[in-house]
Amino acid sequence: MVSLGYDLEDIEASELHHFLFFGDVEVRRLTRRVWRDIKSSIENLILKAKEIRWIEARRTLLDTRGQVIRSAYLAHQKTMEPTTWSTLPYYEELLSYEAFSELLNDPSEMELTPSACNEALNKLSDYLAHWRQQRMKHLLAQLHGETTDLVDAASNEL
Repeated sequence: MVSLGYDLEDIEASELHHFLFFGDVEVRRLTRRVWRDIKSSIENLILKAKEIRWIEARRTLLDTRGQVIRSAYLAHQKTMEPTTWSTLPYYEELLSYEAFSELLNDPSEMELTPSACNEALNKLSDYLAHWRQQRMKHLLAQLHGETTDLVDAASNEL
């Protein structure tokens, strides 16, 4: 299978030996006919193992990136007046901000560094102004039963 281009790690993770010895097909001797019958099943097992490995690696990378963003955000927060901290969005809300979402969900396999968060942190004040405006609109809409005139007037005052 390695000579067909599959990774040894994926072959071992696919538990191929269980398929060959305990599966529906008992393979005593590998002939061309047997190989033709079982090849697609074996390839599917290996591809499934590869997909699981890739998903786990991606999840680990996203967790690591999230921790970097969180520590950069907390460091940035510490540069601000502590009385303003309660007006800041929670970390989870911050990830919906496009600049941080792009850092987190970058399709590459590159690790995120704290210095890479600087550009997003520099744009944070604009995001916070927009976030506060949206938050105020939402709260006023709840108070006034979705009256858009009051919401628009209040958002203009912000």
